[in-house]
Amino acid sequence: MMDLLVNDACLWEEAACAVHGNKMDVLHSSLMSCSYEERNQTSRLLTREHLEPILCRNWKAVLVWATFLPQEVATLLDSKGNSSLHHVCLYKAPAHVIEALLYAAPDLATWPNHEKEFPIHWCVRLDSPDEALRLILKASPTCGGTCFNESNQTAISLLFDRYRNTFSQLLLPFEYSCNEKEASTIIQTSEKWRRIMLLTRACHYKSVDMALTARPELDLHCILGVDCKVLFNFAIQWGSKMAQERDEEGRLPLHIAVTMPYTSTETLRELLRRFPKAAKIVDAGRLPLVAAILSGKTWENGVQLLLEAEPRALSTRERLSGLYPFALAATITSSETHKSIADVDTIFQLLKAGPECIRSL
Repeated sequence: MMDLLVNDACLWEEAACAVHGNKMDVLHSSLMSCSYEERNQTSRLLTREHLEPILCRNWKAVLVWATFLPQEVATLLDSKGNSSLHHVCLYKAPAHVIEALLYAAPDLATWPNHEKEFPIHWCVRLDSPDEALRLILKASPTCGGTCFNESNQTAISLLFDRYRNTFSQLLLPFEYSCNEKEASTIIQTSEKWRRIMLLTRACHYKSVDMALTARPELDLHCILGVDCKVLFNFAIQWGSKMAQERDEEGRLPLHIAVTMPYTSTETLRELLRRFPKAAKIVDAGRLPLVAAILSGKTWENGVQLLLEAEPRALSTRERLSGLYPFALAATITSSETHKSIADVDTIFQLLKAGPECIRSL
């Protein structure tokens, strides 16, 4: 028994090092710094009694705890804010243990510790099996792309940073051949890309089941649905053909990009460079310029670029309201406060570019 505890103590330090690099003591101290009595004084703290079965990998005991005391599973945290789900992910618990904890407390999937690290971050850092990722994504399909830690990283960006060099090596043979079709096949059939896209597709579709059956040619749509610019910059290098693909609702990647608050002008420019006709194609009765204005984009943040790509959009009325783009820009309100967030410069520049719109009113 003593050997088992010593081995588990070593594994704790190795796992903690994997999660926090040189800050090995961050996790270790959360378990070891307080005495049993001190930890029992605070009812909301995970104690040694709770954590010992996880440390010793006594998964049957963990299952009993999750089954009969789900309220403890849902509410107790250690001194660093780590939940029981953090700990079972750290010790790479079997899938059925993770499933039991999430059945008892689904909200644990979106519960951060004091460093804003979510369980999905730990699964990625520790290279947990895909089944563990799927279970967490089932509880919270968007957590891979919407849960940011203190370093402003999501699980998706962490995965891409880890695999970036591998992807670069895979693309080396195509650096001068420009064989995009073959390059895209090699990337999209790699296990590492499949793992990244599991998280990305789940976030975009808000469903793990749809993520598992999504078409690879729609990967650019999914990437634009998450805030990870470096992933887009990489994908567009070998997947420019995807800029012309339509999804299940008939949308092009540009249609998705113009509605996202984090989409940069550089991203829009790159999409238009790959498929210029996209600016002229209507989605749900709206040209990309109109959709961009309605989503709060300003003159400098994409409106000017979209107008240059399709000048006729300036004199095209919006289907539902019947308003010209300059008038639409004046009606923008915050979805939270319902107060006007209209950008005066955007309205002025649209009027300046098409004064005849006023004359026709």
